[in-house]
Amino acid sequence: MEQNKSKHVVAGIDVASTELVTRISVDTKVRSHENSQNGIKQLLKELAKEGVTFVVLEHTGKHEQALLEALWQAAMPAHCAHPKAAHNFAKALRANAKSDPIDAGILMEYGLRMDLLPTPRPAQEILDLQSIVTRRDDFNEMLVQEKNRLSAPGVPAWKKRSILKHIKYLKTELAALEADMHKLVEKYPSLQGPLACLDEEYGVGFVSAATLYAHVPELGTMNRQRVAAIAGLAPFIRQSGKFQGQSKIYGGRTAARSALYMPALTIIRKKGHPLCDFYLRLRKANKPTNEALTAVMRKLLIRLNTRMKTLTIQTALA
Repeated sequence: MEQNKSKHVVAGIDVASTELVTRISVDTKVRSHENSQNGIKQLLKELAKEGVTFVVLEHTGKHEQALLEALWQAAMPAHCAHPKAAHNFAKALRANAKSDPIDAGILMEYGLRMDLLPTPRPAQEILDLQSIVTRRDDFNEMLVQEKNRLSAPGVPAWKKRSILKHIKYLKTELAALEADMHKLVEKYPSLQGPLACLDEEYGVGFVSAATLYAHVPELGTMNRQRVAAIAGLAPFIRQSGKFQGQSKIYGGRTAARSALYMPALTIIRKKGHPLCDFYLRLRKANKPTNEALTAVMRKLLIRLNTRMKTLTIQTALA
């Protein structure tokens, strides 16, 4: 960051479900606050008192959401780091010990040494959509688990009845959440254009479009390389000297990748579709099924990103 280091005061905050542990670059004191509205208010007062100019925290299963919201409202620049990035930085520092104060200190150092950009606050409609989509993902995961239990050998009759009852409940909840998605789109006209645009692509239904847009709201603002990388669908080369390893996908947003799986599966069964033909060419070239399907998912995401770019241009010209 192009700032005077004497004025650049960074706070690293380790977020837990009940506690916020903070280290600030101007002293060695370890601060601890409750992860509650009152605790966050007290923490913000201390950050302002110490002249903090930048805050670094990491994604921790939504436990950081209330703190992030408070930082955005206070106009405090904050970077919400990917856990893998923070973990790799800690390895580079050879930080083998682990505790909440140590983690807070590592996040502080991460903010001091790396050129991090503030995490922007998503629009309210995106936050609301993400809330419904993540809950639907939870129910889907439970449904898959229950179906797997039902198909296991030797399941007693009483257990089958219990599982079937739970499956029925989960399907009811999934239908209710899908109805909530439709209501949300009616509430926010700004969602209607993007979701309709994504829904126009063969194989992408309303739920898939909503899920993908919730997990990748940046669609239409990135180039093809960046959009593939952000969903973890970009192949990275593995070469060193004479070693020529196979390129593999790595990282990215797992939920976005999952949202593309069923649409891609639908497409490769559609004879005559360009991506189906692409898939068949890969299989004919002896590419493994999973590798060929991943390539289709990447191509599909790039097509959807292009669609969204066109929509953005048309909206700007209207």
